[in-house]
Amino acid sequence: MYRDVYQEWLDSDILAGFEKAELRAVADDDDEIEYRFGKDLEFGTAGMRGIIGLGTNMMNLYTVKRATQGLCEYIKALGKKAIKRGFLRYEENVLRICQNCRIYAVV
Repeated sequence: MYRDVYQEWLDSDILAGFEKAELRAVADDDDEIEYRFGKDLEFGTAGMRGIIGLGTNMMNLYTVKRATQGLCEYIKALGKKAIKRGFLRYEENVLRICQNCRIYAVV
């Protein structure tokens, strides 16, 4: 399964040439591919931490955007009542973060 995800990333039109080169450089290293694509980067109590590189288990633009999308969906689900109860005190800043990441599924 992780090989399929690796191939999807490699075939993606979104990745730049240097990013595809990084993925091609590990093409013969199954352990490295499994590490990078065998699971998603976890979001723990200290936030997101990981080795910088390409893959679903690595810290990169794509995993940060995915986490930001999740935050935006969470905020959207909470709605205005939650903001009034104090869950989110700075709605404008959160909206700006989401917009800066070009992710628009916000409150």
